[in-house]
Amino acid sequence: MNEIMIILVFCLLFWWTFRPKAFFAPQMKPVQEWEYTNYRSKTSVFTNRAELQLFRCLLKQKPAEILICPKVRLEDIVGPDRAIKDKRKYWKLRGRVKSRHVDFTICDEQGRYLCVVELDGRSHDAPSVREVDQFKNRLFQSIDLPIYRVQNGADFTRFSQQLWRDFTP
Repeated sequence: MNEIMIILVFCLLFWWTFRPKAFFAPQMKPVQEWEYTNYRSKTSVFTNRAELQLFRCLLKQKPAEILICPKVRLEDIVGPDRAIKDKRKYWKLRGRVKSRHVDFTICDEQGRYLCVVELDGRSHDAPSVREVDQFKNRLFQSIDLPIYRVQNGADFTRFSQQLWRDFTP
């Protein structure tokens, strides 16, 4: 009888340790007052001079019906399929896009995305950044949204002219 009780207790402990855990989406925790005093505003949406120069070139030559939006989060462009029932899978997919951005999105007058533009500088030579670039390339390919990459130091005027030719009927 003691052996049966020991086995039952062992089985119960084993089950308790390795049982499937319930998954809950991340929740917003209450904000403490001191947290508000530890944020600082950014001076510009552009992180460097090259981004600003590219933006100015794009802006100078853009067709009237086109919108240029800088620093758009990936999650504002693409998100996990709402039909996914597995919450872990859903949040894993969401986690890949929620804190990343593209340098520019090009939209029509209705706000429909036409393409995204990424400015690639020296930091894009790092393996971790190349991995993120590859992810973005494949992600946009999977939703049929063109991604244009321009190297820092390239002729931004020529790039802008070519880009707008691609979107002019």
